[in-house]
Amino acid sequence: MLSKRASDIIMVGIIAVIAIVIVVVRFQVIGAFDERIEEAEERNAGIEEEIAGHTRILETYYRDEVLPGWSTLSRNVPAVYTEESLLTYVYGILEMEGINRRDEDKDLYVRVYENVTFPSGSAFHSPARGLVGHRVHIDFFSADVEMAHRVVESFHDLDHLFVLMDVEFSIPEEGETTRIRLNFATFYQNP
Repeated sequence: MLSKRASDIIMVGIIAVIAIVIVVVRFQVIGAFDERIEEAEERNAGIEEEIAGHTRILETYYRDEVLPGWSTLSRNVPAVYTEESLLTYVYGILEMEGINRRDEDKDLYVRVYENVTFPSGSAFHSPARGLVGHRVHIDFFSADVEMAHRVVESFHDLDHLFVLMDVEFSIPEEGETTRIRLNFATFYQNP
């Protein structure tokens, strides 16, 4: 049997070890939470930069007005061409149709080809005289080929002129997806 002093020392030692273990575990847990918080803050900073960029674009065209809601903005087209504003406009139209660039199943790809010239015999040559033509290429996957029709209708119902150049897709087998490719011509005044 141990003396009272020895058992008190062992008891204090056990309590000290338990306290040290609790402190170490606490710092490990807090460290893990701190890492998650830092990762979330980095993602939020990227999103905030994207929002700030879109806001700068909008403020360029709506200086003296209170900015309208997104649904109103998606129907307005800036008078001056910039690739960023055209891409933002096209992505907005596609998102209203349920095609989101963050949706990995759709694998959305949009590209703008600037200052496109059209051959003299093409149907696009006459409208392009005196204007700067751009081609918007849209590429995505969908199991619903009616999606191509809805996207084309969305672009035709706009105030801005988008002329369908070509559509390419195949009818998918049941449960499969198919690649849908759309090309539009759009025109802006010469600067």
